[in-house]
Amino acid sequence: MASWSSWSNSDSSSSWDNRQQWNRWSKEDKWDSKYSEKSWEHVASPTYQTFSLPSSFVSDEQHYDKTPLGKGAHVLHKLVQPTEWSRKAGLAGRDVSDIRAFELAHRGLGDFSFRLLSEGRHQSIVWARSGQESVLITALLKKLRESGVSIDEAAKACHTSAPPDKHKEAMRFMEPLAQELLNCVLAKAPPTNPDASEELAKAKAKLAEHGITMSPLKRKATEDPEPDSGRRAKPAMPIAEPESQMEAEQLLKDPQRKLDTRPKGATDDHVTEWLATYKNKPEFKGKYQLLVKHVQTVQKLLKTEASKDQLVAAAKEFGLDPKLASRLSIKNLSTVIAVAQFQTA
Repeated sequence: MASWSSWSNSDSSSSWDNRQQWNRWSKEDKWDSKYSEKSWEHVASPTYQTFSLPSSFVSDEQHYDKTPLGKGAHVLHKLVQPTEWSRKAGLAGRDVSDIRAFELAHRGLGDFSFRLLSEGRHQSIVWARSGQESVLITALLKKLRESGVSIDEAAKACHTSAPPDKHKEAMRFMEPLAQELLNCVLAKAPPTNPDASEELAKAKAKLAEHGITMSPLKRKATEDPEPDSGRRAKPAMPIAEPESQMEAEQLLKDPQRKLDTRPKGATDDHVTEWLATYKNKPEFKGKYQLLVKHVQTVQKLLKTEASKDQLVAAAKEFGLDPKLASRLSIKNLSTVIAVAQFQTA
């Protein structure tokens, strides 16, 4: 019976012989020829990018950069902070520098862009901060690609003077085109109706500066409490009567004098340039700042007290072209109406 040591040595020798046979077989021509049809000799070996922090960053144990930036005083945490979204996405607690692109893509590796990336074609990331932004940008870019339109040529056409270099000043180059797209979105978006009590109070004060009197707040009559209730009735809260609505209707009435000039277009810039022309008109000498204040006051008032259809109808009566009136935003329609009313005061 063989001893343990002799059996072990025999087994080790056998294993060694098997490894030698494997090494010899792996070096045979037949093994190598399996991949000889496709040569990779010109392909660089895979490398993994290492990141370096900008010299302006101020780091500590918890932050890559603890310098607050933006309106929200945002810092750059090393680890993704736990929130409802980050937990659901499986990113909470992970190092920001380790997050992979497909983990942020809506469809993961199913996103079509990864196919183009795998082909070595140019791809870059555009950051979105909500699902709505992601869907809008994706849909817009898809439509642009399908149409074959030249984004550069469209951007050039939006510049009124020589456009800046599209490589050195890319944001400035695209800014007018972006503004045109924003104007289109704003024209379609419904007007917001936030709690404007404070803004309305300021608007009323400014209207008073221009001689427009305001009726005081009135209290609604309340029923007397029943005798057996045994409780004192709470004083009624002051409820505003619709004097602001009445003032809005007064502003929308036909002016005694029609507009003698009109904006050249429907954008904010066109209306701002048109308003600035009144600075040099003789009849507005010394009154231009009052006009600007009046415009701001009317804008705030009509924003909450009139619909766009009402403003478009009024602007037409004030001498504005119907097509132009329908393209103007509520803010710009209010500007036109304010100017028309101010020049008759």
